[in-house]
Amino acid sequence: MLNRLFLGNPGTGKTTCATLYGKLLKELRFLSNGEVLMKSASDFIGQYVGESQTKTVALLELARGKVLVIDEAYNLDDKLWGKQVLDVIVEKVQNTGTDDIAVLLLGYEKPMLAMLRDQNPGLARRFPREHAFVFEDYSPIELLEIFHFTCKKHQVECSHAASEVAMELLTQQKAMSNFGNAGAVNTMITTAMAKASLRVQGADAVSLEPHDFVDATAVEDDPLSRLDKLYRMESIKASLTSLRNAFQVAQSEGSVLPTVGHFVFRGSPGTGKTTVARVMATILFQLGLIAVDHVEETSGLDMTGEYLGHTKKRVEEKLQAAKGGVLFIDEAYELGVGHFGQEAMTSLVAAMTDPEYAGVVVIVAGYPVEMDTMLNGNVGLKSRFTRFFDFPDWLTENCMTWFTHMAQKHNFEVDSAVFEMLESQFDALRQLPGFGNGRDVKRIWDEMLTCRSDRVVQSPETIKTLTESDVALACDAMLRARKPPTPGLQTNAPRNYDPFEGKMEDFQANSAPPTTTKMVYQQTQKQVQTPDEKKEEKADGRDEGVTDEQWAELEAAKEAHEQKLERMRRELEAEALRIELEKARALQEKIRQICPCPAGFQWHQVGGGWRCGGGSHYVSDAQLKSQFSI
Repeated sequence: MLNRLFLGNPGTGKTTCATLYGKLLKELRFLSNGEVLMKSASDFIGQYVGESQTKTVALLELARGKVLVIDEAYNLDDKLWGKQVLDVIVEKVQNTGTDDIAVLLLGYEKPMLAMLRDQNPGLARRFPREHAFVFEDYSPIELLEIFHFTCKKHQVECSHAASEVAMELLTQQKAMSNFGNAGAVNTMITTAMAKASLRVQGADAVSLEPHDFVDATAVEDDPLSRLDKLYRMESIKASLTSLRNAFQVAQSEGSVLPTVGHFVFRGSPGTGKTTVARVMATILFQLGLIAVDHVEETSGLDMTGEYLGHTKKRVEEKLQAAKGGVLFIDEAYELGVGHFGQEAMTSLVAAMTDPEYAGVVVIVAGYPVEMDTMLNGNVGLKSRFTRFFDFPDWLTENCMTWFTHMAQKHNFEVDSAVFEMLESQFDALRQLPGFGNGRDVKRIWDEMLTCRSDRVVQSPETIKTLTESDVALACDAMLRARKPPTPGLQTNAPRNYDPFEGKMEDFQANSAPPTTTKMVYQQTQKQVQTPDEKKEEKADGRDEGVTDEQWAELEAAKEAHEQKLERMRRELEAEALRIELEKARALQEKIRQICPCPAGFQWHQVGGGWRCGGGSHYVSDAQLKSQFSI
């Protein structure tokens, strides 16, 4: 069996061993020639239909008696041109004793095995996984040997301190995706030599120093100083300082390093969670605990797929992007909601114990109550988070301090009355649900500038000012939006809608307004009718002694009363209809997540399920209940 898989990361010696493999087969007389023909996947791909097969046949003939090496062969794993190439290889390479050719497929292990699994079944028989050569990444000791060998090869000297710095950097790079191994060593030394040559021009020998390997501009001051611009960060800074101190002491004393673990950030929007995540990444990078100073920012909703099987792929994509750094998942409580959210949570839990992602630090963030609910609902997920940071909301004085700083920075004159009015507005805003802390304060500031522009566009100011009217207009819209609705206008419709409570036919988009509206309207009529009005309606006329003027006034009052009731009825029906349409839209979206219709047709209820407008796609009620039961 001459055909083999060579699996491993770059720089592990696959190409070198392929050459030795050819010489060995020639020596053992398995091949008539034994030379190595190096090709990449792109060399087999044609530009028009049929060209890929023709080029593949020609290359196989050219490789008779030789070893044909196809580097990065996983790029042939597609449904069109690459598939045609693989089908020809399966047809022409039979793995028999009479074959005067050896084909080697080189590439990363995971995509190569996926190609064997998904493509022509004969491919796995031609290239059995159990007979593959697996090239492991080099160990730190092996990398050090390669480092010294490469320095000697390039005739450069390297101090002991410089070697230590280089090895620390290589150890960090090993945690990243597709580590280059020997190639990474060669690149590092070549880059360092270029920097050193600028320092020692004219010298006979180049000597590498620690700063030749480290970018001095990348080393900044204390990253915790970035938190000085944020408010109520005392406890967070203390926790980060303790974390850093623990690692620094362990490193200086040569003891076992504490476990970094994963983090939970609990707090409202605008309290600095994302900023702290970035600061934490810098601290961990400076301590050598992560390979790169990078934060991959996403949300719980972004990690949830749109159809079956898509969620796991999305989670893996985010983890790959965060490899060697920090994965920050904001609004993480969306994980576990619905079928796709549950799939995302399961994939995340599995990945956090996968050695492939061992170098990734995961931070989940969100509202305190929602985060605790999510973690308490999944013991496996909660056990993987060992550090909890709580972010308190801003106080009114924090809002005022930020505003004062911005006013001074942009040279605005602000009267004390404006400050007093703004302080009362911040007090009111903080008491309402959904307070966004720094985000809301920044939004009000921007809105005040817009209001001021409208005020001074026709009459420019020599001295820039912010007035009480600017404050009132900027704050009014936000306060009105945040205040709860008037109790008298609320309907009896439930606040939380479950699409699987009751009959499915109740949720069609074209259904009539619910009877709830009529009931409320009738109850409202009963509540506003007085005994005198009931008596009056039964009498069907005016009482004796009532003047025309009094009767006209009474008729006008009746008319106004009827108009008010009619207006209330329309408002109630419109609100109920809006809620019903929202329910229908939500249900349509859930159906599309299970079975997206390519033509984008609406879905209609038929029998025990739903069918798209074109008629070719169907989703049963049972599927809906199983996919979206919570």
